[in-house]
Amino acid sequence: MTAEDVQNSLSTEVRAPGAGHGWNTRTSDALLVVCVLAGVGIVVLSFMTWMDITFVEELGEDILTVVTHPTGTESNGLTTFGDGYLTAALGALAVALAIAYRLAGRWSFYCAGGLAVAGLIAAAIGLYNLAYNRADSGGGAFGISVQVEVSRAPALWGLTALGLLLTVASFALLSIAWRNVGPARDEGEPE
Repeated sequence: MTAEDVQNSLSTEVRAPGAGHGWNTRTSDALLVVCVLAGVGIVVLSFMTWMDITFVEELGEDILTVVTHPTGTESNGLTTFGDGYLTAALGALAVALAIAYRLAGRWSFYCAGGLAVAGLIAAAIGLYNLAYNRADSGGGAFGISVQVEVSRAPALWGLTALGLLLTVASFALLSIAWRNVGPARDEGEPE
């Protein structure tokens, strides 16, 4: 065996059956699974309880406590029709774009960009609802003292985390697609 044969055998790439090439690799497939699961998780968490709001009214010795558990569809922090509906639509879009990425070939770059946008918007809505101060506690009229306590439910934290996870995974897919396809590559240019 000559030195040239050894070099050729070392440079030969061993590919598992079905491993794909270019943008269809095991890494991109694993990232797509993460994107699909994050999208499904965002859809599910969009309809769960996002916060617990407790109103305590005091009038002399009488105390009235009201507790409400608004879901994402009832939260109007950023939109007027319910933030949960928008995040659910973004989660469904993420699932569709992840499937399209796998099937799109040269268009996978744009699918990965759409995934990144969907993840960023879902995470931004979650962060906005986490930071939005709904508790206007204060006096009240006619000697009635009103106190409001707002605690964020785990679903809102999970939605924000999944939005960030979707964003990170889609940026990794975007870099894979950029390396293999790129938005402005000519047909004659080697990949």
